[in-house]
Amino acid sequence: MGEDVGRETSALRTTQGQSGMFPLLNGSGRRTSDGPNGAGPLWLIESAGKELTRARRYNHSLAVILMTLPGKRRALDHLTSNLRNTLRLSDLVGHLSSSSVAAVLPETTREGAQGLLRRLALSIDEDVATLTLVGVAAFPGDGVTWVGLETTARRAPSSLLGYRNAGATKPDEQEENALLAHLSVTPNNKANLSAS
Repeated sequence: MGEDVGRETSALRTTQGQSGMFPLLNGSGRRTSDGPNGAGPLWLIESAGKELTRARRYNHSLAVILMTLPGKRRALDHLTSNLRNTLRLSDLVGHLSSSSVAAVLPETTREGAQGLLRRLALSIDEDVATLTLVGVAAFPGDGVTWVGLETTARRAPSSLLGYRNAGATKPDEQEENALLAHLSVTPNNKANLSAS
């Protein structure tokens, strides 16, 4: 695993100068730096590698969400802010480029990530949801390295608006349980939440 992260980091360093440096935030909203010129995607990829190692070692789930909003940097920053507000503290989010954001969701299945996207889609303007392309990949089924998960997530993007429209219908029991698990709520104490 260490050599996979090393290769990915090395590949990133050679292309980083071409793509520029972009603000990057960890799950707690603090800036993290890749070097003296500012922040970039290196932190996210290295952190994703550590989370993948943990998921592999303990046989846990992990999901990756990639979002692209071409040519709309201000809207992407707003989308990133809403995404951070939707995530748990243990989740990671950061810019991969001037038009792409990624989120790494430890202990989350594909269904949990899709539930999160439904909530996110309902929290933003419909115009932004229409223009935003999203892709989801889950460890281990879609890939066991960052490159594998990123490639899968980019392979078949869909509009975030589709998740907004899907949010209007009642989720089936499996989707609802995945969403509750992402929120750290068990079906047993779900009734307590409804009563309050």
